[in-house]
Amino acid sequence: MDVAPVAQRRRCEKKAARGAAAARATIPEDVVLEILGRVADAEDVVTLFRCATACKRWRDLVSDPSFLRDRRPHPSSSLLFGFFAQQRPYRPHTVSADPIIGARSPAFVPAPQSPLGPDRRSLGSFIPCVADNLDFDDAEPLFARHSLLLVRLAPRRGVPADDVVAGRTLVRLAVCNLLAGTCDVLPPLKCRASSRINKCAILTHTDSCSNGQSPSSPLPTFSQVLVLVYNGGSRNYNLCTFSSADWSWSPPPRNCFSDPELRVEDGSAVICEGMARWLVRDELNFYTLEVGTDNSQFFLRDLPAPPGHHDPDGGIPLLSVAIDGTLSMLLLDVCCCWLQIWTLQGGKESGSGDDDDDVVDVDWICTKEIELKPPKLKHMPRLYVGERSSTLLVMDTLIRCVCFVDIETGAVHEVTEQFRRLNLETTVPFEMDWQAFFLSRLEWPRAKVRENLFILPDFY
Repeated sequence: MDVAPVAQRRRCEKKAARGAAAARATIPEDVVLEILGRVADAEDVVTLFRCATACKRWRDLVSDPSFLRDRRPHPSSSLLFGFFAQQRPYRPHTVSADPIIGARSPAFVPAPQSPLGPDRRSLGSFIPCVADNLDFDDAEPLFARHSLLLVRLAPRRGVPADDVVAGRTLVRLAVCNLLAGTCDVLPPLKCRASSRINKCAILTHTDSCSNGQSPSSPLPTFSQVLVLVYNGGSRNYNLCTFSSADWSWSPPPRNCFSDPELRVEDGSAVICEGMARWLVRDELNFYTLEVGTDNSQFFLRDLPAPPGHHDPDGGIPLLSVAIDGTLSMLLLDVCCCWLQIWTLQGGKESGSGDDDDDVVDVDWICTKEIELKPPKLKHMPRLYVGERSSTLLVMDTLIRCVCFVDIETGAVHEVTEQFRRLNLETTVPFEMDWQAFFLSRLEWPRAKVRENLFILPDFY
């Protein structure tokens, strides 16, 4: 074999590379910043990422926190916000998955004007190093907070999911950190075969800091995973707690409340003042089920209904957290004609709620009312909203109509097509700091650049 042509080609490639590097070095820095700034202002994240990986000099310029912060000055625009949902199960007479997706990993649907664009992406594209060794097919998203996503893994092929003798089910859960690109598989949770995972929450180490200071690590890490398990036979809710410090589930599960008429409302838990809170109600009253980082902090509190909304059919409630950290509630008209935002005013609640001395007078104040003009929904819709985002997701699961609602302006966008082939009942809001996410991807080894979701989206 004549190696002369090969050696000559390599010499030409090295010479061209040195010429390109010299050309980049001769471009003044202010000109390079102007070019990169125009790419960033055009919100072309893929091109900006490619520029950052072209050479160390450009990477240092793009990695400067002030560079990205100045291009997205509004707090809402600094979030990477969207929704995860499970893909529909495989059926022999249908296509098992989207032909472009390939595997049946949970899908991320970005909100309008997302830094990543409108394309859907798989969970595996966020954590490719983990996805190579862990099967996310048919995984179900359960809860998300910051960059942490809790998923229920499908039973492993060839491994029985149920303990027939004891009549129990082994539930496999995993906490994915999309900012760090890691995934922690938790020990199996044993539940009754007739039970089902109803609601979940994640408490971070920041929540457990009694002095209010953040831990030394800049990456969010979970300290506890809270799981509400609903037993249809006895109609009660049991709380199961996983501690990352002990790396085990705390036995035994505790009954949250004995009244079978109480039910936990749809919607994710909110984290307020270091406690996870679920909205609970009966035919007449509202309550909050509150669980803190200390397992002894476990309360069911009376929650006054907003004025004029004592009727259960008067609106669809959803707990939320205001910008200042106070508890708030979104109320959507059953006809989806208006949306009200109520904020809880008064002293901070304390105690267990069983002693009259612990009761603190609080009241709701309507801080905003928005008139909506969404597509006509025929059934009671579901609501989903992020912690810091101003985007509300409204969906009718029976007629498969999905809309994004901008809480600031009241603008409504129908995005039903983006949720095709997804199980709408498994939708989970997800948000994280997009600047931190962008910079974290620049730290990846160059061998992983071609697999990076900035380069090749999984969904088109």
